[in-house]
Amino acid sequence: AAHSNIDITVIHFQESFGLPVVAVAVSPFFREFFHHHIEPPVPIYPSLLGALEASLELLPALEEERSKIVNSSRFLREELSKKGWNIALSESHIIPIYLENQQQVRSLCHFLSEEGILVFHFPEKYAASIKLVVHSKHNMSSLRSLITSLSKWKEKNCL
Repeated sequence: AAHSNIDITVIHFQESFGLPVVAVAVSPFFREFFHHHIEPPVPIYPSLLGALEASLELLPALEEERSKIVNSSRFLREELSKKGWNIALSESHIIPIYLENQQQVRSLCHFLSEEGILVFHFPEKYAASIKLVVHSKHNMSSLRSLITSLSKWKEKNCL
């Protein structure tokens, strides 16, 4: 797959030697990406590379969605900070809220679920936190509703 400044070449040998073999030649961009974001010895399957190529083809058409996510994330981070929530210093669309303990995490997840907010709770071993993920389909009304629900929980729990 050839893109400007991005190049991936995949050579896939059949299983004639007893196992599939894939050779990958990548541009410096992907070499750095794989080096920093994929822990060895994770095999890089042709399907993964195909998915990467397909996503690269979509990227130019998603400028409006990216802009909306950036603006919505910024709004949510600013509002949470104003309301005293302990959030990570990040510009990502994933916004961790740090709490004191796992009991508060479970309580907040349960409360948000009762408020009609979709919650996936994956307990973390070391951090008492929840992660808010801003999506391009979230509108300002839904973000304000989330902020209101978070404030209600905070007030109810005297935090």
